[in-house]
Amino acid sequence: MATLFDIMYSNVYLSIGAASVALMTMVLLRLPLSWEPLFVSFSCTFFLYNLNRRTDVKEDTVNCPQRADFVRRHGRSLFALSAGSYATALVLAFISGLSMFIFAILLMLIVILYSVFRMKRIFLVKDITVAIGWTVIPLMTASFYGILSGHILAYVAAFVFLRVLITTVVFDVKDVKGDTLYGIGTIPGRHGLRATKHVLYAANGACLLLILWMWAQAVFPLLICLIPVVVLYSCFYIGMLHRPDVEMVSYVLADGEFVLMGVLTLGALAFGFV
Repeated sequence: MATLFDIMYSNVYLSIGAASVALMTMVLLRLPLSWEPLFVSFSCTFFLYNLNRRTDVKEDTVNCPQRADFVRRHGRSLFALSAGSYATALVLAFISGLSMFIFAILLMLIVILYSVFRMKRIFLVKDITVAIGWTVIPLMTASFYGILSGHILAYVAAFVFLRVLITTVVFDVKDVKGDTLYGIGTIPGRHGLRATKHVLYAANGACLLLILWMWAQAVFPLLICLIPVVVLYSCFYIGMLHRPDVEMVSYVLADGEFVLMGVLTLGALAFGFV
């Protein structure tokens, strides 16, 4: 289990989830598969989350001492590795096109506002900022192919925004103590677990309605039929938020939602659903 959590704390697991979002975007938009958006999405997420871990050590010392200790022991080497990966991704994005490069830089600016300027102290700004940051991933992926607009891309971006908003609020449940101590306003910190679960289930319902709307528009491959699995999966771990092992629910199950998206996408490709 220690090795599993090391993977979580290093942000590799989460970065695989970001690459999964890029893969899903390519498939849902019926674009030819390319490795570049996968690498850029992985590298941007890997670097920016490792940067955030270094700025959030105080909160992590309260919320998750094991992660804070991991950052103290391995943070410098992980930061150097992720910075090199991000620099490579920026070069690749610039070569691929100016718009993709701008999106990759935009991710950095969002993290700076979030972590360095501490905008996350404002109620709900923490969750919305993270969700907006992840929404850049499908936009950045589409920009690699010269696509910067369209209703299908808007659907995908809205879907990713809702999914990340849900998982971020789930993490807030684990972080109530430290967030409250350092003045970071969150839904569970202000309104408690019961109200938070209601909000999460409502967001899941909105996500399901969006999926049904996408299906009704008949603009997606059969992969759209598999995506409701993610909503059911989310309801499963939301129901577990009262457990004492909420850290496992957050790191393994909630972050695993994006990896599950990648697995579903690969399964759809393997079985010819796209």
